[in-house]
Amino acid sequence: MRNLIYLVLISLFSIFQSCDKCDNEDGKWEAMKWENEIKLSDYNNIIVPAAGGEYTFSCLNYSPWLINATEIYKNDCKEFIRDNDLYKIETSFASIKIINKKLIVTILPNGTPERTLKVLVTAGDVFSYFTFNQGTLLCY
Repeated sequence: MRNLIYLVLISLFSIFQSCDKCDNEDGKWEAMKWENEIKLSDYNNIIVPAAGGEYTFSCLNYSPWLINATEIYKNDCKEFIRDNDLYKIETSFASIKIINKKLIVTILPNGTPERTLKVLVTAGDVFSYFTFNQGTLLCY
């Protein structure tokens, strides 16, 4: 009887150890690594001139796809979710696409008070957020 209890305890301990190892390996995804032409280091505060512009970011370690984009204007938010195309989202003032591991965000000129665009990108269990802040187009 003592040997049976001992055997059961060792079996349970082995099962818990193997499950613990599986959980740890699955939860340890490396952060997405991005490279860009203008050497930005803060992707949560990308300053866009009022004239707009195009921004390209290359993912170095994953093949990402888009989740959504959110426009924020005067404390009002509007979310744009990709349709059947995992690699393209159109908003009222931006075009977002991924081509060959490159995130390309094109923002139109701004004639309104400051507005913000937030873009969420994923590659499975790992995510990256990009925030674009654009000021007002000045007319003289």
